[in-house]
Amino acid sequence: MDYIIQNADHILAVSEFNRREILELGDHRHVAVVYNGIDCAQFSPGEGGSGLVITVCLINWNNITLKSFDMSLKIPL
Repeated sequence: MDYIIQNADHILAVSEFNRREILELGDHRHVAVVYNGIDCAQFSPGEGGSGLVITVCLINWNNITLKSFDMSLKIPL
């Protein structure tokens, strides 16, 4: 991760918090915030949700604990 941040021409963060976290990892001046463009009125939870969680990530133990999947899933070890 350090190599990517130090050698990137530009980094896009999805929030000001993410921007600050990236800046703490190194002296990188080209970090911009681009907020996720979503219409919350159209994409909001309705009544009686299905309990379905969708995410995109590499499945490994670090991501499972980082995204707290270990709290909601039964994972065979």
